[in-house]
Amino acid sequence: MGVFTTISETELSSFLEENYDLGQFFRNSGIQTGSQNTNYWFRTDKGEFVFTLFENDENPADIEPVYDFTNYLNNKDVRVPRVVSSSNSGIVTTMNGKSAIVTKFVHGFGLNPKNISEAYCESVGHHLKILHDASKGYDKELKSYYHKDNWINIWNSVKEHPNFDPDDKCSQVVEAELEALISQWPEGVEKINIHGDLFPDNVLFIDDMLTGIIDFNFALHENPVYDLSIALVAWCFDEMNEFRMERFLAIMKSYTKNNDFWLSHNYRHLPFFLKAASLRYLLSRIKDKVFEHYQEGKKPLDPRVMLERYNYMKNSSDSLFSSILKEMSAM
Repeated sequence: MGVFTTISETELSSFLEENYDLGQFFRNSGIQTGSQNTNYWFRTDKGEFVFTLFENDENPADIEPVYDFTNYLNNKDVRVPRVVSSSNSGIVTTMNGKSAIVTKFVHGFGLNPKNISEAYCESVGHHLKILHDASKGYDKELKSYYHKDNWINIWNSVKEHPNFDPDDKCSQVVEAELEALISQWPEGVEKINIHGDLFPDNVLFIDDMLTGIIDFNFALHENPVYDLSIALVAWCFDEMNEFRMERFLAIMKSYTKNNDFWLSHNYRHLPFFLKAASLRYLLSRIKDKVFEHYQEGKKPLDPRVMLERYNYMKNSSDSLFSSILKEMSAM
């Protein structure tokens, strides 16, 4: 979440009155965290909500399926925000030519990387598995800008930008390894709709309780182990970018507890997807830096952080896989 477009209280109040039945507007406040869209918290006499304005020219036809999916998950008791229908019963509205939605506000706070513990990681693994199990009943396939079939197109657009530096080490790694990794993508595997971006800023907690999984903007139809791998890459490195095995084991043990994960063929692809998840975020961070897509007053996320994680997974994913197999066999 974040604020890229300033919206006055009067402007938001008028827009909501025209498009929603949410009662008397009281006040609003910009939500400063995040890197993609503009978000405002607001309160009415019917409760607390979040207004999201999509900044990347998204087509409403592309947005609506994503939030139909999140409402489906919400109905299945997955801890995701519910999207509020507009006065004409649609999910997506338009403000100043940009698509917008309103969701119920979920109380909770994102974690400071310094405060991530095994207990938080255990909760993340547990609730990610709940999300994946619920998703299996949803029969519409979601598409995403960052689906692997679009990675080459994204990379070509980055290379054509005047800010692109071909001598940058991060860029050299993507240039050398992106096509080869895509060609190795597992075929014939289980696919469901996944979150696709489960970083700490997209998970809310109150004390030790996970209260919400938010921001499904990159949800897509893919193997659930890819989603699990994204979470592992996101949560298992500390603020110094050092890998923390205890976090890795906490997520894996809670995700696989009391289910058939180890009886399926999915688990065998974990080493590959750990590398793929790392490279995907190296790609997106280079793109955001080159295109200068970040909130005014904030720096873009450093691609070098993800380069270090990619190199770690490239060199260590097989040994991590062996470690978790050994841990599970000892239980």
